[in-house]
Amino acid sequence: SLVHGILTSLLSMAKGQPSGYHRDSQYSKPLGQDLWREIEGVPTVLETVYGSLKLDRKAMKEATKGGFLEAAEWADTISRESGLPFREVYAAIGQAVDRCRKTGTLTRVAVNATLERNGLDYRVSVPTAKQLAHPEGLLEGRVSQGSPNPNRVQEQIESMAGSVQSWERKIRKAEKAIGKKNLERGREIEKLL
Repeated sequence: SLVHGILTSLLSMAKGQPSGYHRDSQYSKPLGQDLWREIEGVPTVLETVYGSLKLDRKAMKEATKGGFLEAAEWADTISRESGLPFREVYAAIGQAVDRCRKTGTLTRVAVNATLERNGLDYRVSVPTAKQLAHPEGLLEGRVSQGSPNPNRVQEQIESMAGSVQSWERKIRKAEKAIGKKNLERGREIEKLL
């Protein structure tokens, strides 16, 4: 909450200043320092958390079964493939979910029957239903940048790794320059003594 409060203060400060007036900007420095002190331990905590993280793929896959997690994907896919309004398809999928509560899984038969009952002219094919029935198929269908598709995630990791390496080079260069300046300053101080 402290970090959020500082952010709000900084944004309000910038918004409240008239164009060309920067006198109040001096008050952003203490806020920035408070913010830095508050978050400086975050990388260490995250390194510890992610370093000890163990993924149980079997349990994760099991957790995706039941609960109709894929219902919105059914609606989205049907809407995109058919050109029908998402709102109408989503309402029909909601009815199909109600019909499938006992089994805990959406079925192609139930979805198609509900679409027909609602006067929506589209039927889900067997290949589409198979893709929608498996979490892996749902992920593979997401191909936009930033999506959870494994290939897109790998691209993001590689991109971020390159960015991290670039920043590491800049930091090493800055540390070297700071060290050099500190040596020069030390020599100047010795001359004065």
